[in-house]
Amino acid sequence: MSPTTALLKFHPDIFGSELASEAMPAGRHRGGSRLIPSSSSREDRLTELRGCWYLMTVREGAYTSVLRRRPVSVGQSSLVLTVFLYSFPPYGLRMGLHLDLLNPYSRQLTAGEIASGEHRLAVGGLWDEMGKLQCDFLVARGLRPEHRFIDVGCGALRGGVHFAKYLAPGHYYGLDVNASLIEAGRREVESAGLSDRKVHLLVNDRFELFQFNVQFDYGIAQSVFTHLVLNHIVSCLIQVKRVLAPRGSFYATYFEAAEPAHLETIVHSPGGIKTRYDADPFHYSFEEMSMAARLASLAIERIGDWAHPRAQKMLRFQHGR
Repeated sequence: MSPTTALLKFHPDIFGSELASEAMPAGRHRGGSRLIPSSSSREDRLTELRGCWYLMTVREGAYTSVLRRRPVSVGQSSLVLTVFLYSFPPYGLRMGLHLDLLNPYSRQLTAGEIASGEHRLAVGGLWDEMGKLQCDFLVARGLRPEHRFIDVGCGALRGGVHFAKYLAPGHYYGLDVNASLIEAGRREVESAGLSDRKVHLLVNDRFELFQFNVQFDYGIAQSVFTHLVLNHIVSCLIQVKRVLAPRGSFYATYFEAAEPAHLETIVHSPGGIKTRYDADPFHYSFEEMSMAARLASLAIERIGDWAHPRAQKMLRFQHGR
């Protein structure tokens, strides 16, 4: 079995009290949770991270049976956690875990988490670096203060704070599926002293940009297509086309594969992010992105490298000339 790494929190509400007691008889308690104790044996490593969150890596062995499969939230991610037994000679049966990411945007942050700044991690970290990079890039590509700008997947306004400061008041628009991140973005605008910039924010899960009733000169979807299946990318681009000004430009980042339907995992450098064709985060070839653009009746240009710290490439979409 290949190494499996998982953040985990053992609790009867997740695994059931009978499993918690049977599978972890030597577990210790902390805050009402039952945790597997740290082990020095070579088949697993258990390291405390934050409070009662732990990291477990199963080095080798073979699956024997699945004990329980449940949805669970870990940090900002929603996952399906599978508890299984595996064989590890000469130690006999051991318990292991596997986590499958569902959608990192599905969990709503609490007011306390927003106050502590957890939203900055929820949108990928690199708060100052990535926010400034987006704005500097688009200013170099012709963005001016008088332009109307749409930030698709704006999150907690990591880039939005920079755009709002640069653009004329009322010219920044942001859309995101996660209401708690939008609320965090409002607080970021306030704390940056930019309340007078009159940003427009919308919670929407269907890319319905027409609800702003505005034509946009520029826009960006930074690290959005990296988490979407292809048909959702097409849906996004179709909605973008409806609101893009005749000479407007819409930029989007993606993890790039060398050819279509690239089934092998890719490790991108810099950053070390691992992407797959059929699991989030996704990678796509330029040919596949071109197909999405054709389906949306948009022209596409590959810009490629733009100094992204995790090796995402840049695309530009425009109306066909």
